[in-house]
Amino acid sequence: MNLADMTQESIGGFAEELGKIEIKQIEIPKFSIPNWPKDIVARGLLGKRNYCVPALGNNNLPEWRTGRHKISFHINNKGAIKFDFHGLFGRPVFDRKFGFDSYDIVVGWASSDYEENLSRPAALILFDRFKIEIFAKILAELKNAVPVHNQVVDAVTKVFEPFIPFLVADQLSS
Repeated sequence: MNLADMTQESIGGFAEELGKIEIKQIEIPKFSIPNWPKDIVARGLLGKRNYCVPALGNNNLPEWRTGRHKISFHINNKGAIKFDFHGLFGRPVFDRKFGFDSYDIVVGWASSDYEENLSRPAALILFDRFKIEIFAKILAELKNAVPVHNQVVDAVTKVFEPFIPFLVADQLSS
């Protein structure tokens, strides 16, 4: 049935049925990269990238948000990953908080250990999309560091192996 063939009564009935559908929120627990080496912090700029993440719409309801922004990442010493969107306009909004004098404070970053649930699936989606670039940037940064960090490079490589299958294949071939 298409909308052109629907009568006013059937459209009203259809809208009423839609109103009865319960939208369930999927709870994603806080997460971090498994086996991340303690006391290692990594960050980098991914550049201007396209993305599609769940975010808050203008009506404060979750919706899919697509865009193109400069994106940076930060992995803290516990393996939690955070993505920042750089630019003034069009950034996705993951939370709205009310601060001093009731100003609407907008949270425009996604983090795997943030209190608000909507930020966590966005961080997971972004990590999955950019994991190869993230690994390459971290590895390049660590390899340029003092040679004492070879154990750290090996540890980070092992952490990323389950996420990037060709790393395992590359190591097996060598």
